Amino acid sequence: MLNVHYFRIPRIPIEHRPPIEARLVRGALYPPAPDADGKYPQATVMVTPLEMKPEGVYNPSFDVTPAELISAIVTEKGVAVKENGAFDLKTVL
Repeated sequence: MLNVHYFRIPRIPIEHRPPIEARLVRGALYPPAPDADGKYPQATVMVTPLEMKPEGVYNPSFDVTPAELISAIVTEKGVAVKENGAFDLKTVL
């Protein structure tokens, strides 16, 4: 969620999430086919080599992304690209 009033933060804490979260993806099977109950089966797939040790996975998580790392903001209404160090959000909010 974009909080347009929360741009200046002196220190952003980095949370170190469990390595397994970066190694797995979950989603619907493709092509989609409902089971006998009409539900679409989901699958969890490991996207890293099985032999990879958890110690080799770095999975940082940020509650707030530093403004200098954002080059565009995408919403349902459009894309705001940073120009002269700032965003014009009038067209995308």
